[in-house]
Amino acid sequence: MKSVLVVDDKPDIRSRLAESLMKYGFTDILEAENGQQAIDMTQAHHPLLIVMDYIMPVMDGITAAEIISKKCPAPSSC
Repeated sequence: MKSVLVVDDKPDIRSRLAESLMKYGFTDILEAENGQQAIDMTQAHHPLLIVMDYIMPVMDGITAAEIISKKCPAPSSC
């Protein structure tokens, strides 16, 4: 199963990205609307790929990516 986490505060952008990623064989599409949710979902679901906006409320994508890379440096190591 190929899982991807799409993170953006705009639902329409998440939806368009999810549709595009399904064409590349991703079967499990997870969604989050801010960086904190991205961290939580990464730890819970261990996605193969994360596509994330960098300007979002609660926590921006850059900060979330830094935290995720420290806690989960590879998809299977969370």
